[in-house]
Amino acid sequence: RSALRQAGAPSVKVVELPLPAEYVGGDITDWFMKAGRTAEELRNLINNTPEWSAEVVKTDVTPLLTLNEASASTHYYQRIRIRALVAGKGTAPYLVPSKIRVVKIGEDGLTQTVEHTFTAWDGYFIGMIDCTQAAQKRLIAQVLDISAGTKFTVEVLDTVNIEQVFLIPAIDQDKDQGPYVLRTAYYVGKGLETNRVYDFTGMTLPHPSSQAATHLLVEAIPAASDIESFSLTPERIDQLRTVFSSENPYTKMNDIAAAMADHVTHIYGRKDLHIGVSLVFHSCLSFHFDGVLLRKGWLEALVLGDTRTGKGFVTEGLSRYYGLGDVVSGENLSIAGIVGGVQKVGDHWTLVWGRIPLSDRRLVILDEAGSLSHDDIGRLSRIRSEGVAEITKIISEKTRSRTRLIWLANPRPQA
Repeated sequence: RSALRQAGAPSVKVVELPLPAEYVGGDITDWFMKAGRTAEELRNLINNTPEWSAEVVKTDVTPLLTLNEASASTHYYQRIRIRALVAGKGTAPYLVPSKIRVVKIGEDGLTQTVEHTFTAWDGYFIGMIDCTQAAQKRLIAQVLDISAGTKFTVEVLDTVNIEQVFLIPAIDQDKDQGPYVLRTAYYVGKGLETNRVYDFTGMTLPHPSSQAATHLLVEAIPAASDIESFSLTPERIDQLRTVFSSENPYTKMNDIAAAMADHVTHIYGRKDLHIGVSLVFHSCLSFHFDGVLLRKGWLEALVLGDTRTGKGFVTEGLSRYYGLGDVVSGENLSIAGIVGGVQKVGDHWTLVWGRIPLSDRRLVILDEAGSLSHDDIGRLSRIRSEGVAEITKIISEKTRSRTRLIWLANPRPQA
């Protein structure tokens, strides 16, 4: 609308069609062909609609929802905006008709040609994916109100790509994204990157085959996470330098560890544990040394000790204090869960990344890491050394995984 105004359009209006309830998500085609309205009625509706202005749009801004909120029934066929992380996607995008030419053949042999353009906002795309051509043709007959028994042919004039994606809540320390959920969605377009956060605009509607709440996404803008938006002002840098600089860094680290023990973890006599865990939290992704860029600057630590020696209290206590870190329970540790794997959804294979790559540039605490086999730990070598997660199976894909790791484990029993 703003672009039309800036381009010099003499009149810009946003016309709402008062369609009956059964045409939720309908468009101008429904107005004429289903509701039986006339061109004169449309002209009157346009004339009675006020001119669009920027002030009108401000009151019409859709709030940013969490992924969990977006599936509520109150958003049925409503425009939504959500921030979510793409945890995985299907093997290949769908090709769906967006513009068609239909030739209806009457009993007398006479033909009638109709062209129709589908848009993402009419909701029909969701019914034309993952189905046979016969099912698509039945949907087209329904949309164009072609009576049963009428012979007709369909010519596809144009198509759009639609990607199946799997969304999870974005990791954002500044705003609570609600409970962890995994949602299936369909994006009109292609090229979304897995393991990346986007601000999506779309609609919530039931999937035609299962009636499960599904999101049809029309727009995707890469979102600036709390990491990208974080910045240090010169004043803040000077303040931190004053508080933490010391001629003896080890003395300063001991002072910080003692303060954490007194006020956060309440585990005493384990300054080395506090220091080691804090160093992982505060390690940088990369740094220059002697004029050479060292690409791996992030740290990982193995905390090995018997039960009730404080390793969990210290690590998880500091995680809560810093408001950072993703704790993964050892009882559920598997290579697919922490790295990712290929899953079969319906008749299709899809890749979903695990907790470590999804926490790129962040920190993961692997509790009871001793439950992982030697072979599984060996499979993590490239993630740990290069910060790259890669899966090569039915689907092959790789992504960044510069993730700080803290391993908590009991000693393995002697063989």
